Amino acid sequence: MNTGSVHVEELARTFEVSLMTVYRDVESLETAGVLYRARGQVAAAATSLNETTAQFRHTQNVEAKRAIAAVARTFLRPGHSVLVDDSSTAYRVLETTGALAPLTIVTNSQAVATAVAGRAGVDLFLAGGQYRPVTDSYVGPTTTGVLGEVRADVCIMSATAVGDGAFYHPYEENVQVKRAMLAAARQRILVVDHTKFARHSLHTVAGVAEIDVLIVDAATPEQGLAPFREAGVQVEVAEG
Repeated sequence: MNTGSVHVEELARTFEVSLMTVYRDVESLETAGVLYRARGQVAAAATSLNETTAQFRHTQNVEAKRAIAAVARTFLRPGHSVLVDDSSTAYRVLETTGALAPLTIVTNSQAVATAVAGRAGVDLFLAGGQYRPVTDSYVGPTTTGVLGEVRADVCIMSATAVGDGAFYHPYEENVQVKRAMLAAARQRILVVDHTKFARHSLHTVAGVAEIDVLIVDAATPEQGLAPFREAGVQVEVAEG
């Protein structure tokens, strides 16, 4: 299962059992927090050591992410160069770009590149490297080397987990890419929905003081925002 997810029908064929059996077993594992299911696709739940697939993350908390993205777009101006990571929340920021054109988008995300390629007024720069299917993005020294040569106006990124004065991701190579993006931007924006404040992950991306703006949805607990406010970070809460 190289893509990190599988359809329930494929599970039924592989194990030679009925769809009813698969759905019953998947429901039990989902209740236990081991799996997630969306549109017939089954994927492993995120833990401190792994992330759910990019395709699955794009189906989760969509309205909250769109509300966050709408606020994030207010920080962009025509002519900006924008670093965008491989997160599903940052992806939502670029769902509409017409009023912001011209923009230069620099990303390691194949999903972002596919979404904006060919759009009028968008100049796309894809920081390639080793392709990681589970995050649908490029990582490794080639990617970070390219980003080390860039100086952008804005960086927009997300994280798997937030807490204890920092934000985190389970994969070390993705962390290196995120750090390179933060170092390459004049303004650094973290976009995370409320679920990230209840999670844990292995590798520290950066401390809260290393970003300039935090954008969250209205369900985010105030205690999660306190470290950012204390560090002087501009905190924006997206309504809706």
